[in-house]
Amino acid sequence: MRILHIFSGNVFTGAVEHVAELAEQQRLNGDTVWLMADAGQEHRAGNYIQQPISNRNYYVRLKNILAIRNQIRDLKPDVIHAHSRAASWVAKRACQDSKIALISTVHGRQHIHYSSKKFNDYGDEIIAISQGVRDHLVEELNKNPLRIHVIPNALTYSKEILPLPINPVLSLIGRLNGPKGKEAVRLMREVFPELLSAHPELDIVLVGDVASQEDGNSAWAILEQNFPGRVTKAGFVDDIQAYVDASSVVIGAGRVALRALASGRPVLALGETEFCGLVTIENFDQALISNFGDNGPTETWEASEVIAAFNLALTATGDQELLASKVRNSFSLAEKCAEIKVIYLKARMRKLVPDWLPVLMYHKVPKKPIDSPHRIFVTRENFQRHMNLLRIFNRTPVTFEDYFALRNGEMSLEQWPKNPVVLTFDDGYLDNLTNALPILKAKGWKATLFALVDRTQKENFWDEAERGLETSRLMDAEDLQKMRNEGWEIGAHTYTHKHLPELINEELKHEISDGKHDLEAELKTQILGFAYPYGDFGMRDENMVRDAGYAYAVATDSGALHQEDNLFRIFRVNIFPEEGFFSFWKKTSRWYRKYYFKKRGR
Repeated sequence: MRILHIFSGNVFTGAVEHVAELAEQQRLNGDTVWLMADAGQEHRAGNYIQQPISNRNYYVRLKNILAIRNQIRDLKPDVIHAHSRAASWVAKRACQDSKIALISTVHGRQHIHYSSKKFNDYGDEIIAISQGVRDHLVEELNKNPLRIHVIPNALTYSKEILPLPINPVLSLIGRLNGPKGKEAVRLMREVFPELLSAHPELDIVLVGDVASQEDGNSAWAILEQNFPGRVTKAGFVDDIQAYVDASSVVIGAGRVALRALASGRPVLALGETEFCGLVTIENFDQALISNFGDNGPTETWEASEVIAAFNLALTATGDQELLASKVRNSFSLAEKCAEIKVIYLKARMRKLVPDWLPVLMYHKVPKKPIDSPHRIFVTRENFQRHMNLLRIFNRTPVTFEDYFALRNGEMSLEQWPKNPVVLTFDDGYLDNLTNALPILKAKGWKATLFALVDRTQKENFWDEAERGLETSRLMDAEDLQKMRNEGWEIGAHTYTHKHLPELINEELKHEISDGKHDLEAELKTQILGFAYPYGDFGMRDENMVRDAGYAYAVATDSGALHQEDNLFRIFRVNIFPEEGFFSFWKKTSRWYRKYYFKKRGR
């Protein structure tokens, strides 16, 4: 993909470090990446575009919007990824009336006012770095929870854990302005003097700058005067890791806390909103919800709490190795990058195919009407009429393979039809080959067929036979190969058409996972899609389909307003024998899904 990251980079922060590491991982994955930010980032690897993104002057904002539009025209990115409120604001306006998807990562709490609650300046999808940020966006800023994804910032970390320094060193690390700076001033006034007095060998290092805080400089000056040579102010630095490695205990939040834990350092999680205490195995998940104190509900803390936690950190060493292993294993940059890529693809397809994609569900196409209580057939004559109507309605059939080719950038938007429709056939009846295929082939069209995998099943034994009705012949492997050779997409419809919710896990795996593997081996082609038998399934079954490696799954009545809301519950419209002109036009229209939702009160 072609990715343009935009962020406020006038100061090196955890968010800036995250962007740099994410961009580098994306380049390693083969993506083309650009970084647009303020001055001071020229030393960063890759394609850097200098722009005063953090400047909120409206004249400068206008210039930033025009600059981004110029980059959209010249670079032709697939997505823009913004990493600050200022970046999201200008990027949203630059992307208007374009097919460029905008994704915003929200790293912390946002200012709450009328416009932030009324308007969405974050674009098509939002990445929240913690559950606390997500809750804040939904509950306080009224953002759509379906468009918010919780993905914690990841780390690149390969060096071994260094031993603790001989004499204790307490480091307060962070961008110490705003609310976090106020907490830093309290620490300097109420906590640090007590610790320095109680621990004569203790040194304290301040990594960040409290100069913008009222009484920040004076509080630090008093510390320096009372404890000469034992307190150091490093200011803003790029190499946070060096200071982490030189620490015995780290006070920090967010990415700083994760980095310190991965380095085997005890962490006192103190951020903008709360004090989580000494991070342990037991409270790690709870602390993660607020991003280690930065994004939760605002709570006050007492100096005695911090002092007690520090004393405990000096003596309690049992959790550090386990915590380091947990962080290194759970916050892999490669894994988080893959999760973000999924969001990119979703956002991009919402821009390229903004409406519901009509998906029609056929079964049998016999020459004459058949006795079937399910009415899951359309005669060859009616099917011919349906295809003629598609041409009249200016609808063009595509397959899900086409959809994913567009999604993955293998097909251009110019190749995608203006009014697409997907024709699907369930079960794999022989009359699909003998009756439906010739009609579609004559028009240069193709469809998607979901077939059973068990070749010992020659007919649809699962419904008609039990009622004493005439069964219908299923295709064999050679027949399916003929369909594939004609450009049809072949998907899986389980091994034996069993009712999935009734199966135990081992049986379910055979029907879903083994079915995909064996069908791919039989047809020597990749199987992307799956169709749930009877349209009946639960969350367990859906997760099994996803874990088996399918790219999507089709249902019947289930599904949201847009296929990208859940690619494993894609809504299909059942086509019945008596389908007439008006009903067929309605069911092939892009507005039909909204109409269907409204009609059923959803």
